[in-house]
Amino acid sequence: MKEEKRYREFANIKRKVGHFPKAKYICKEGIEREVIIWCSNDYLGMGQNPYVLKALTETAVMTGAGSGGTRNIGGNSDMHL
Repeated sequence: MKEEKRYREFANIKRKVGHFPKAKYICKEGIEREVIIWCSNDYLGMGQNPYVLKALTETAVMTGAGSGGTRNIGGNSDMHL
């Protein structure tokens, strides 16, 4: 796939709480540079809100983490409902 130019490589992005929308981009050589994330669905920065992070952490401790498959197969989580 790489030879055919069909292999997709994703950007290595390192986010840090409290610095939204800034992040670090890490190139293949390991060099970091600051970037601004323009393509986030988190346009209000709620993914870094302390109350949201606390609720997320408490829920993960209670229920575990991971998707468990698609909703079509695994159903909905009661937390989402």
